Amino acid sequence: MLNWAVKNELLARNVLDSVSLLPTSARHVRRARRALSEDECKRFLKACVEDDDESMHGRNRMPAVFPQEPMWRFLIETGARFGEMAALRWRDVSIPGACATLRAETTKTQRERTVPLTAKMLERLRRMQELQVQQAGGKAVDPDGIVFVSPLGSVQHQSNSYRRFQQLLIRAGIPRKSPAGQLDIHALRHTAATRLARAGIGLAQAQYLLGHADPRMTAQVYTKLVAEDVRGAVLKLPAL
Repeated sequence: MLNWAVKNELLARNVLDSVSLLPTSARHVRRARRALSEDECKRFLKACVEDDDESMHGRNRMPAVFPQEPMWRFLIETGARFGEMAALRWRDVSIPGACATLRAETTKTQRERTVPLTAKMLERLRRMQELQVQQAGGKAVDPDGIVFVSPLGSVQHQSNSYRRFQQLLIRAGIPRKSPAGQLDIHALRHTAATRLARAGIGLAQAQYLLGHADPRMTAQVYTKLVAEDVRGAVLKLPAL
């Protein structure tokens, strides 16, 4: 555009001529995220349980009080963003209703949405409540208290969680980088969307669950299907 403006004598010179290009070496290429396979999801959560067991029984340098597997499970099963999960309060959770409400002030789109919770997730939440009651000397949990606290009961920090995430991948034998893409905490959101696609959930429902303003974001960015995910659909085709 600027070259066109110079050519047509609208500008005296192209002000970007002296600006260096951004680095484009392999080291600077941004790798796409990928979704965990179903087998990797199971291995990852198993590694979380093992890590919690070691931490809570004092076999790590810093004994933990609160398990972290529920937090990781919540991210995988609901597709919530890390910030949405970290801001979840007990008043946002309905165990009888099997759902959690992500408040508008905590979501990226500033729209409230309610996500369903699985039976296993509810089981973890009940246990988390019990542990928080024990730590409070038998006092009921504060409705404004944080649900997914850190191992020592404080607010979750993404930098600490990211280091823990990398350690859990190693423990589960899951490579962080592969030709299909790389894994980070936000990749668990991709995983949630892809699991919905694998289960045949409609795009409109997936868009609501993930809180996207545009369904194209759900379809193009967060759904990471691979050949094995669609094998079942192909096998349903009539034989030729």
